[in-house]
Amino acid sequence: MPVDDAQTLKLQAKIRGLEERIRQLEGEKSVAMAELHGLRDPQPLVPVPAPSCESPAQSQSHRHLLTFIEQAPVAMAMFDTQMRYIRASRRWRSDYGLGNRDLEGLSHYEVFPEIGAAWKEAHRQGLAGETIRCAEDRFGRADGSVQWLQWEIQPWHEASGAVGGIIIFTEDITRRKQAEMEVRESETGFRILSEAMPQMVWASHRDGRAYYLNSRWLEYTGQTLEEAEGLGWLKALHPEDVLLAQDRWTEAISTGTPYEAQYRIKGKDGRYRWFLSRGLPKRSAAAEIEQWVGTCTDIGEQKALEEALNSARHAAEEASKAKSEFLATMSHEIRTPMTIFMVAIEQLLRKDQDSESRYLLEVADASAHRLLSLIEDILDLSRIEARRIDMEEVDFDLRACVTATVELFELSAREKGLKLKMDVASEIPAIVMGDPDRLGQVLVNLLGNAIKFTPQGEVHLSVRAQGDFLEFSVADTGIGIPDEKQDLLFQSFSQADSSLTRRYGGSGLGLAISKGLVELMGGTISARSKAGEGSVFMFTVPLRISPKATLAQAEARRASPDGDLTPTILVAEDDPAIRELIQMVMKPRGWQTETAESGREALEKWGHGTFDVILMDIQMPEMNGLEATRMIRAREHGHPQPIRIIGLTAHARREVREEALAAGMDEVLTKPIRIAELYSAIEGNSAD
Repeated sequence: MPVDDAQTLKLQAKIRGLEERIRQLEGEKSVAMAELHGLRDPQPLVPVPAPSCESPAQSQSHRHLLTFIEQAPVAMAMFDTQMRYIRASRRWRSDYGLGNRDLEGLSHYEVFPEIGAAWKEAHRQGLAGETIRCAEDRFGRADGSVQWLQWEIQPWHEASGAVGGIIIFTEDITRRKQAEMEVRESETGFRILSEAMPQMVWASHRDGRAYYLNSRWLEYTGQTLEEAEGLGWLKALHPEDVLLAQDRWTEAISTGTPYEAQYRIKGKDGRYRWFLSRGLPKRSAAAEIEQWVGTCTDIGEQKALEEALNSARHAAEEASKAKSEFLATMSHEIRTPMTIFMVAIEQLLRKDQDSESRYLLEVADASAHRLLSLIEDILDLSRIEARRIDMEEVDFDLRACVTATVELFELSAREKGLKLKMDVASEIPAIVMGDPDRLGQVLVNLLGNAIKFTPQGEVHLSVRAQGDFLEFSVADTGIGIPDEKQDLLFQSFSQADSSLTRRYGGSGLGLAISKGLVELMGGTISARSKAGEGSVFMFTVPLRISPKATLAQAEARRASPDGDLTPTILVAEDDPAIRELIQMVMKPRGWQTETAESGREALEKWGHGTFDVILMDIQMPEMNGLEATRMIRAREHGHPQPIRIIGLTAHARREVREEALAAGMDEVLTKPIRIAELYSAIEGNSAD
């Protein structure tokens, strides 16, 4: 085979191989360039020197080569020894803005007059047979723009082995270079900003290993950057906080959510301060987390303030608890002698018919009740302020509750010649849910004030439904309240006019207690008034309708068991005066009594006797009434007729009553005890 034909076949095979690889790697410029580097072959690449001398096979190979260069997916151009264009790829024309310009035969330096000496020197080296590469090079264009290029120059050879010219491969990396510069500028800006910030600033890899901490961190901790990098920053944390910091990091990294943790960092002086660390993930265009950036903010003063507030809150709670315990103790100490005092007065009123004696006893009885009312008000206010009043949620007949409250004031209203009206809207359900006792207490306070401060005219109580609330309104035609005094309403121990206290009496606690109770029930209270024309006090409470309760059920709750009772009563009370008084008031009913001075004695007498009722004082020596009641209930377990146990206590707190009922008592009476109330409890006619 002739030499020329052999070389032509080699050239054809080379071109076909390159074409196949180009098709496979199309679109992947860097890989394509690597394949094109395969032109560097020990056998010289031989384009046919002149069409006139070409054989048909050589002519076809020549066309294949030129077509290959033109269609190549990379920027490449073929030049002769005079740097005249033989052929350029479409990508070359596109990258350098040459459009459809006919380049064949044109000098490369005419097309690009801005080419500098360094480039021309590279061309000369290529024409001398060298292969030259550059990973990045700056190309200043004639129009002032700049292109960044990655390039390679390879010589091509004629059949004789002489260099016939060069092939230049280039890749425009301007965008990549700009992106790199932007990243560097951003990084520089980030570091400048972080160094200017008063906070500690950090940056970490996606897995939480730190690679940057600003000088604030290094200055405070005394660590070097090398010591703090990776997970070394954890060594500056308080040992008790390391696990928390790691757990929060693990959670943030696994979920991609912001990182936040509070921990103590050790300063180079050896002292720890609290810091709040917050970090956000920086994501790629594909939403993958690339790194984390965050800050550590000194919250030492805030923590100190929180601790001071917590200490103050704790001290206030302890003071409130101490006050409540003091008031409970005082209540117990006052109620016990008050019981003796009031029962004695009631007994004397039953027996003494002398008008002068009765007058003095009635004055004493009224004063005792005023004192008891004041004690109740002070205790209520204390419990409201401490939020220690538990509101009941029971079914009750609202109309019956309102009616019963109004009936309490009918006599006093008639005595003053006042009209007392009541109006409950028909659309209000018969049975609602709430605390009837506390609702009644608020109504008593408002109606009592209205009647007290209304010399003539009327007092009108109305109840309306307002959406999900009940609105209560107590209107009067009384003396009214001056505008400048209305700010004093609902404040403890205050009345609009101090002279009214001397004239009408009262502690000034009623409205404050009413406000506290209404708010505990989930409502609001307000008033409007004009001096000389009367006042209107309004409050709202949530309207809660029981899904189960019916009027019949409510009536059943209030129903009393019938039947006569002539019980034998065991009186368990450690105070001898109260024991004697109870025995005294039992005699007129013909009831038999026996006494015990302690819970243990009461338990023993119950075990050996037959009693119908036990009056059990809750606080007694040796064994208190609660323990005795529990033991009685345990021993009579399964008995068809368990004994009725009525608790007696000087503590007015709801929790005491609830504890007594939980121990097994059927009812609890609070001292001072009214005789009628005691009779009703023994007969089983009082409402629980």
